[in-house]
This record gives sequence, C-alpha cells and structure tokens, in this order.
Amino acid sequence: TMGQREATVLRMRFGIGGGDPHTRKEIGEKLCLTRAWTLLALGVLTCLRRQIFPPALKYISTGCDLLLLTLLTMAVAGPTGGPASPLVFIYFLIIALAALRFSLPLVWMATLGSMAAYMTLVAVADLREHGQWFDDNHAVPVIEQLMLLLALGMTGIIVGQVIRRVRSVAEEFNQRMESVRQANSLGSS
Repeated sequence: TMGQREATVLRMRFGIGGGDPHTRKEIGEKLCLTRAWTLLALGVLTCLRRQIFPPALKYISTGCDLLLLTLLTMAVAGPTGGPASPLVFIYFLIIALAALRFSLPLVWMATLGSMAAYMTLVAVADLREHGQWFDDNHAVPVIEQLMLLLALGMTGIIVGQVIRRVRSVAEEFNQRMESVRQANSLGSS
C-alpha cells in the first residue's frame, strides 16, 4: 500500500486530480517548506508547554510565518503563482492572528511585514518575467499592487484601533470594579 506522502508526491509530479504536473525540484521545495512550517509550530508549542515564553517569541513566530508564507507563495509555479496566488490573502490572516495577542506593536510588525513580503513577491515575479524590477513592464499591474498594499495597511490600522479600544474599555471596567470593591469593603466595615 502507498502512504500519504507517496500519494501526495505522485499527485504533484503527474498532475493527478486536476493540478499541473510539477518538477522534482518544485515538489522538494514545497514539501521542505511544509516541513519547516510544521517544525516551527512544534517549536512554539514546546516553548509554550514548558513555559519558556520570552517576550520576543511572538515576534519571532509571526516573522517566521510571514517568511514561510512568502517562500511557499514563491514556490507556487504557474499562472496563479507568486503575487497572483490566492495564498497572498493569508497575509490578512496573519495580521488578524497578531491581533489575538492584543499587542499593538505586534500588529504593526505583522502589517509592515506583510506589506514587505507582498512587495518581495512582486519583485521576484518581475525578475522572473522581465529580468528587472522597477521598469515599465510589471508582472502585476501597479494599481493592483497599490490596492493590495492599501488593503493590508488599512487592515493593520483598523485592527490596531480595535485593540486600542478594547484596552481602554478593559481599563475602564477594571477601574469601575475597583471602585465597587472599595465601596463594598467600606460598607461592610
């Protein structure tokens, strides 16, 4: 019988199941990136379980997510690869996941990192197609680049504002609860 890994390699190599056939090099790159992502997740999980949680771990894991997503998107070949890949929309998810940690600097880092990673994808696509970047010929039209960069930036700004508002509401609630506790302790004395 064939294992899951062997079946995946055969589907990718020969384009079984509606996909395009891939070279051995492309298959190796994609499988290597998924292994790297899995190892990163296991490393973070180990740090969390052993309560080894340095303040920089959230920045490191978010940066690694951005890097691995960018490399995976670069490895995708064909007309839907690179900056035209649907994987680009995972950058928005990375910004949203950064917000779950209620850290405004982390959201800023995820937003700016996502924008830089997208421009890296555009640069690589231009270099592959035309041999140079910042010329009149673009693999992705400039208006599309600007729209996606604007969307990423606005997502970071909006998520940042939500974090600020949630923090202020939490602080206000905490102050009210403190005053209620003090009033109850004075009333029971």
